[in-house]
Amino acid sequence: TANARDDALVDELAGAKEDLQHERATAEQARQTAQEERDALAAAKAEADAAAAEQEQLLAQVEGEIADLVAAEQARREAEAAAAAPAPSPAGDGGGTGDENGGGAAPAPSGPPPSGHGGAGAAVGYAWAQVGKPYCYAGTGPACYDCSGLTMMAWAQGGVSMPHYSGAQGSMFPAVPISQLQPGDLITTSSWGAHVGIWVGGGYVHATHTGDFIKFVGGSGSVVAAVRPG
Repeated sequence: TANARDDALVDELAGAKEDLQHERATAEQARQTAQEERDALAAAKAEADAAAAEQEQLLAQVEGEIADLVAAEQARREAEAAAAAPAPSPAGDGGGTGDENGGGAAPAPSGPPPSGHGGAGAAVGYAWAQVGKPYCYAGTGPACYDCSGLTMMAWAQGGVSMPHYSGAQGSMFPAVPISQLQPGDLITTSSWGAHVGIWVGGGYVHATHTGDFIKFVGGSGSVVAAVRPG
């Protein structure tokens, strides 16, 4: 009977050993499977990161090419506008008469030198320097301007931002009497929704209409309203 008990114990121990070996094999297989899954996930993430980086590089390249095309087109249009404009006439327009409908050759700057100080001085100096350049619809320079584009860019030099529309410019600043005009004041010779110019001292500078040029007009006889940026 003792031998029988010993044999049973040996059989039990052999069975337990076999079970343990089986569990170890199962655990090792699970570990290998988990490692393979981690490796697959890492490879997929690396592939996704590489694809995202490639897309960002392509997007940056496309954006750069678009920016270059826009700049080239803008330069081409400005060159065409400058080439199409008649050469300025040395004879000028005799200092201006206030007529906004005149055409012909570009006037040479004439009249008193622009005055003003601070932001107003910078604005009138810029406007004066554009006299003789052609008018162009929606133009903001440097080759050509429309009326509100000229005043907007002039006052940008003086540190004041304003919209590219004469009506909005006339409504956003306090009105001043025509008898108290100062350099830098915005003026209109008809209505704010139709036209705007800038008083430079002794007269005003304005961009008139298609086919004409930026002019200095002496005196305030044609000014009907004025406002003062600042």
